[in-house]
Amino acid sequence: MVSRDEHGHYSLAPDAAGPAATLFKGLVFPLFDMTKLEMAAAAREHAFAEILELTWFCADPDRNMQPCGACGPCRYTIGEGLARRVPRANRVKAQVGRVYRGVGRRLRRIVGPGGLPRTT
Repeated sequence: MVSRDEHGHYSLAPDAAGPAATLFKGLVFPLFDMTKLEMAAAAREHAFAEILELTWFCADPDRNMQPCGACGPCRYTIGEGLARRVPRANRVKAQVGRVYRGVGRRLRRIVGPGGLPRTT
């Protein structure tokens, strides 16, 4: 639904339809193809890096309102090279949680419903 014009600007495609077309009609999306690291570099270059640090991305913050490290936006932020934005303890907890859930899924396949071993 997005197209790029001859100047390199992204906007809603002329043939876009539906609620999104109504909402985003007339807007330009200058960050559409930038990575998080590119945005951070541009923020430093234009002296607003401290403002960028105030942006929020986590969908499920911990009780201290710190990024959880486990939700999709946190994992994306970490994967994009900005792990420093997620506390190390939360990154570790998220990784341990993923391993634990993976082991649990494998055990449930081995052990049948109700904890009874599956028979073959």
